[in-house]
Amino acid sequence: MRRFRLPPLLAFVLRRLLLSIPVLFGVTFICYGILSAAPGDPVRIIMGQHYDPEIAAQITKQWGLDKPWLVQYGRFLLRTAQGDLGHSYAKRTPVGPFILGKFKNTLLLTLVAMSIAIVFGMAAGIVSAAWPRSPADAALMLLAVAGISIPVFWLGMLLQVYFAAKLGWLPVSDMSYSGDLGSLWKSSGSYPAFWWQAYGRYFVLPGLTLGTVPMAIIARLTRSSMLEVLNQDYVRTARAKGLSWPRVVLTHALPNALIPVITVIGNNFAALLTGAVLTETVFSWPGLGRVMVEAISQYDYPLVMGGVILMACVFVLINLIVDITYGLIDPRVRAA
Repeated sequence: MRRFRLPPLLAFVLRRLLLSIPVLFGVTFICYGILSAAPGDPVRIIMGQHYDPEIAAQITKQWGLDKPWLVQYGRFLLRTAQGDLGHSYAKRTPVGPFILGKFKNTLLLTLVAMSIAIVFGMAAGIVSAAWPRSPADAALMLLAVAGISIPVFWLGMLLQVYFAAKLGWLPVSDMSYSGDLGSLWKSSGSYPAFWWQAYGRYFVLPGLTLGTVPMAIIARLTRSSMLEVLNQDYVRTARAKGLSWPRVVLTHALPNALIPVITVIGNNFAALLTGAVLTETVFSWPGLGRVMVEAISQYDYPLVMGGVILMACVFVLINLIVDITYGLIDPRVRAA
């Protein structure tokens, strides 16, 4: 009797999903332990000047903060397994819908930033590799080094001063038009102009700021990976057959140089989603990063843990997508 076997790609995905379970468990366990060991009383911080010991004792008992942290952690896991991330101490709102709303804003900004990084970073890396040691190569790699070296917060403020305050081309902060959208629609005359005035222009400066570092990293890695592939025998064979240099670069060399670039794109996308705090702060962007910083300063344990779970799931999901992409590009990865 033949034994049933899953398709290689499906088995590969299932293995990655099973491996992600202990990762998520470990992240929540460590984070909850650190929060419980941190000095300070969240009830006292939230009540502020209106602190009353009797009311504080009631709230502490109601929230279960008088229990050992392992008991609190066990209750947290049970609630989380049922889809309940609890209520925010400071915001007085359910954690799940609140952080999802903020995460949506961060996701939109990250998509814009990574689109800029991928398009311009890969283009710069391909041009530099195709014509090494040329003036274009030197200029592009110099810009890449500068992009990695410049602090994000300084770049954001510099762009605000020049393009927003001095030239007045783009808004300083926030993420959408705060005026009357009906009047804006009438004055715009077309949907692209309306979309740009109402939403699009607000993404340019923070998206460019957030995407500068990954753009520089992608450019340098694309260049080095392409140079390694361009020295292979099959590339010289393609040139000997009379194929044009741009065709050799784009159709023969680029696909074989993509695996390390895909790794960097996935890692940077996850990092931007979970670490856009500085950019969101400089541009007053209502995203998850700013909310997490505020929650930590306010000892808002449910909100912090909800954000940590979401960030961990994002990392696991993006790493899974990267692994699946590996498997689609290279069948040898599926068999590993």
